[in-house]
Amino acid sequence: MKKIVMILVAALLVTMVPAASWAIGVEGAVGMWKQTPSGQLQYEGDMLDIGEDLGVNDDELRMTARLKLDMPGPIPNVYLMATKMDFSGASTQDFTYGSYDYTLNTTTDLVLDHYDIALYYGVPFLSTLSADKLNLEAGLNIRMLDLSAKIEDTDNHMEEQSLTVAIPMIYAGLQIRPTDEFSFEFEGRGISYSGNNYYDAIARVKIKPMGPVFIAGGYRYESIKVDEDDIFVDMVFEGPFVEAGFEF
Repeated sequence: MKKIVMILVAALLVTMVPAASWAIGVEGAVGMWKQTPSGQLQYEGDMLDIGEDLGVNDDELRMTARLKLDMPGPIPNVYLMATKMDFSGASTQDFTYGSYDYTLNTTTDLVLDHYDIALYYGVPFLSTLSADKLNLEAGLNIRMLDLSAKIEDTDNHMEEQSLTVAIPMIYAGLQIRPTDEFSFEFEGRGISYSGNNYYDAIARVKIKPMGPVFIAGGYRYESIKVDEDDIFVDMVFEGPFVEAGFEF
């Protein structure tokens, strides 16, 4: 995750120098998301509740980072986002996962890190007509999902399955700015295909106490249902977040 943040910061620094001549708008932020997981997991065995069967039920505080580039002319705008998601749990339940029957104490490590890049456009003239009070944008988002689930018992028997997949999603965003220092923002990404679906919704309140610097807080809800390569995942991750950044 540190490498991802460094990449975003480096990209931000690179764009700062020519921003004035290129008329590029830049917004960057780093934050923390308190993630509460729930749902089910299956891999060639029993359908497992991640809380009751695997003991994965604690809230986790994980870092997020994002960078938006408002490009000039007909060039599509760019939205980059990185989200860290990993959970662990311990259980004494008996179950089958993969090709093995677990009857001893187990530990579970679940990772769903993902990285987004969206290309989007704003609705023409809406910001101008509303005196910069309202902006609506839409486009295509590609999410790189790095998923892995590892279960190990006290006899050191381990079953691990991983999946890395690029998922196309529709992106839409709405910004409502009553004043220059205060705004409401909503953004969503989603897709549904062949019984699979993936939705990610974010609501944010942003305050600018001074100059280009802002602080923000809100709520994020993420729902994923994927059945690929013998891995079935049907989970929800949700909770509040805070972030700080700047825009110009």
